[in-house]
Amino acid sequence: MWWLIVLGSIVVACFAIAVGYSIYQGNHENLWWQIVATLVGVFAIFGGIFADEIKAVFAHEPTASSKNETVGSIITFGGHEWIVLESNDTKQLIITKDCVDQRAFGHSSDHTWEGSELQSYLNGKWLEAFKSKLSSKDSARIITGDNIPTASNPWFDTVGGGTTQDTVFLLSLSELTDYWGNNAALMTRSVDGIEYWYWNQLTEEKDKIYYKSNTYIQFADSKGTVGFSDGFEKDRIANYEKTPCWWWLRTPGIEPGYIAGVNANGTVDVYGHKVDNKNGGVRPAMWLKAR
Repeated sequence: MWWLIVLGSIVVACFAIAVGYSIYQGNHENLWWQIVATLVGVFAIFGGIFADEIKAVFAHEPTASSKNETVGSIITFGGHEWIVLESNDTKQLIITKDCVDQRAFGHSSDHTWEGSELQSYLNGKWLEAFKSKLSSKDSARIITGDNIPTASNPWFDTVGGGTTQDTVFLLSLSELTDYWGNNAALMTRSVDGIEYWYWNQLTEEKDKIYYKSNTYIQFADSKGTVGFSDGFEKDRIANYEKTPCWWWLRTPGIEPGYIAGVNANGTVDVYGHKVDNKNGGVRPAMWLKAR
């Protein structure tokens, strides 16, 4: 609040001169209230400088910088809880703990993250509303227009699109397994594994397994091998309005018009959903400047 700093500075200057003059003249009768007025001006200056912090305290909204920001920790930032995925000396990658919305990835013509309706929405209306909840100090930490490359689907070779300059984005398949998964499960799609069945406790149905290693399972349906589980399911589970939901990644799926995602039980869906499916959960990610 610049006006509070200016006002406080004027008050301090005027009454500091008045106090000095009173002492010089030996007139102590009005000295006490001149000193009080000077102190009020000092408090006004400090109030202007630390306005954002004071506002956060009274709103019971801790700033991101007031929390421990180590990898895996949860911070409160702009009214949402975020998980710290990466942290170094210059920047930190965060993703919302749960889905902030359920909406389509885009129109049927949106085949990649680049130019999709969801990319436009997150970096437009959603980001504008989000930043309105932040202090100026926290808002300045958001890294804007970072280069976000999207590789092709490693199982189906569906083209990922060009590198975008985004402030807000979704995780890719490779980023997902880098932070919450087993990269080996994503590297090669098994097409000649041994078929057998297991009981899925979430769906209470039999699921077809196509390949099993010591660390991961690639599962299949009538379309062939479509996804995998690797022991990191609990890390990837997210809720929308307190109910587990599947959520979008930004990597394309089996073919143009499909986008990969994470199932409600935390398994990875490399095959993907149609882009116009309105039930997909949205978990924004962004980079912040390190404190």
